[in-house]
Amino acid sequence: MKQSFLIVLLFLTGLTFSQNVDPNGYNTFYYSDGNISSEGTLKNGKPDAYWKSYYKNGNLKSEGNRDSFLLDGPWKFYTEEGKVKEIIEYKREKKNGFQKFFSTDGICMLRYQFINDLKQGTAKEFFSNGLIFKEYKYVDNQIVDKLLEYDTLGNIITIYTYKLGTIIKREDINRWDKSGRKHGLWKSFYEDRLLESELFYNHGVLDGVAKYYLRDGSLKDIKKFDNGKEQKEADEIQQLEVDYTYYSDGTVASSGSFLDDKPIGIHRNFDDKGVLLSSKVFSETGTIKSEGKITKSGIKDGSWKEFYDDGTLKMEGLYKKDTKVGFWKYYHANGNIEQEGKYNAKGNAIDLWKWYYDTGVLEREEFFINGLEDGEMIEYHEDGTIRLKGSFEEGLKNGEWFYQMGDYFYKGNYIDDLMHGLWEEHYNDKKIKFSGEYALGIPIGKHKYYHDNGKVHKEGEFEGGLKDGVWKYYTKQGELNLIILYKMGEEESINGKKIKD
Repeated sequence: MKQSFLIVLLFLTGLTFSQNVDPNGYNTFYYSDGNISSEGTLKNGKPDAYWKSYYKNGNLKSEGNRDSFLLDGPWKFYTEEGKVKEIIEYKREKKNGFQKFFSTDGICMLRYQFINDLKQGTAKEFFSNGLIFKEYKYVDNQIVDKLLEYDTLGNIITIYTYKLGTIIKREDINRWDKSGRKHGLWKSFYEDRLLESELFYNHGVLDGVAKYYLRDGSLKDIKKFDNGKEQKEADEIQQLEVDYTYYSDGTVASSGSFLDDKPIGIHRNFDDKGVLLSSKVFSETGTIKSEGKITKSGIKDGSWKEFYDDGTLKMEGLYKKDTKVGFWKYYHANGNIEQEGKYNAKGNAIDLWKWYYDTGVLEREEFFINGLEDGEMIEYHEDGTIRLKGSFEEGLKNGEWFYQMGDYFYKGNYIDDLMHGLWEEHYNDKKIKFSGEYALGIPIGKHKYYHDNGKVHKEGEFEGGLKDGVWKYYTKQGELNLIILYKMGEEESINGKKIKD
């Protein structure tokens, strides 16, 4: 299907085939005005090997290679002025490697990493001077964990925390006042983004409690400042007491730090041979944050539990060399299960995963193979009715998909994550809102949109993904009030009045 789709694209550029075409050789295609539209090799009538396409002004529009008809290697896309605007790396038709977007000055402004068409790993956005603007991590097309936003000096100024692709927390740090002085909470980090220090400034002057951390997250030191002066006798900065217990032969049985008689940081227990048995991590208030084995280098290994601030269990499962493996459970703050599922030895989700509302009612269930969604996925309303239903193949949507919220719903088909065939949307009262067809993600044929009273809102045709021909717009009363004539996506006239270049 994808191979035939590439052939279709050749027809979308406005070229004409009145010339002779060699189905097994090098061909050059032209716009109707005689300028080159595209050139490359056909094999059995299908594009293969290296291809180039051009704008009407003669500048290169895109270029890249195909291997056995499939996109393979880096593909470059250009502006009409001839400057690179995007580079995508492919392997056997799927994005594998980096996708980069460039400014008109040639600066990379955005960079994603893909594995088999799914965004994975670190993504970065940049300022026009090339410094990082934002940095975040994808797992299977969803942003996970933290998104870091930087200023033009390279300081992290905002930390967004994500869960299931949604922002659940925002923290503003490392800010300046109007006079350019440090103000508010300032944080510094080790090279691997582990927290190193937390300091408070009042218009350029240290003020409040300052905390310094080791790489394992335990508190290294704490100081108190008042208008820039260190207060060494302050109650908040009593020195951490490291407590050890010993076996009769002098081998350490346990170790941990205390602040004001409260456990803080990592506490470890050992057997009489010095082998780590268990660990617990405590917050600054002395409440337990997590428990399991943590080596001196900070690697989690073995059974693991994490807790909310009130001590309620947050998640539990098994780590193997800092990688989640086996069956894991995650909990809402009220103690009910939030999600559950299994990881393989590489930390990738596998088999059936389930998500639940905090009431305990099933919210979603889907299957994974090696970290990719594969098979049927269903989401439910709290009353048990289906909200969203569809199927994945190797992480890509395929087949019929359906979404319903109350009486509003839409439905249609996907092929490899691309809309294909007839799609429809309906209002809450079941009146149709939209109807139109797609060919592998490209709108084709007639598309109609409707007002909520059932009357047509606008209608027109797409040719190869571009508006083409007459588009009509109507009032809610059904009166025609606007006519736009398009030619391959460009407006030619409005209400009969020709648009000048």
